[in-house]
Amino acid sequence: MKKIMELFTIAIYLCLGLILGILIDKEWLYEEQAIYVQQLKSENELLIQEKQAWVRHVEEEINQIKFYTTADHEQFQSLGKVLSGIGVTLERLPETMGVYQQQGIIISLGEELEDTYGLPHLNLQAIPTHEVELNLMYLSLLRMKEELLQ
Repeated sequence: MKKIMELFTIAIYLCLGLILGILIDKEWLYEEQAIYVQQLKSENELLIQEKQAWVRHVEEEINQIKFYTTADHEQFQSLGKVLSGIGVTLERLPETMGVYQQQGIIISLGEELEDTYGLPHLNLQAIPTHEVELNLMYLSLLRMKEELLQ
């Protein structure tokens, strides 16, 4: 029994020494954390720059095209705010025959239009709010721009 108590005491002292050693000498841990945080910051900065370059590219490609919508007032404002992020001005779809002479893309929310007047039509189920949804919408608009120019 005495032998077991000696081994138990030695094990406790070893564990206590190990824990105290780690607590006292944590500098290596702080250095690793600082390196990791710096890597994350530089990666985040790179991602932000890439996103800004992507938005500028979309803006350059799309800013000559007119965008029309059939959305109500509240949705019109929300959609206009989203599209203003890429430098696009949203207009209401004219109800006159003058739309046949227009060039642009029609965006509707949750409704299929019976007559798109020969213009490309993007039907959104909801106004995009997340980054992935916005990028998918931008890709769709770029595809429609190509369709419009053909």
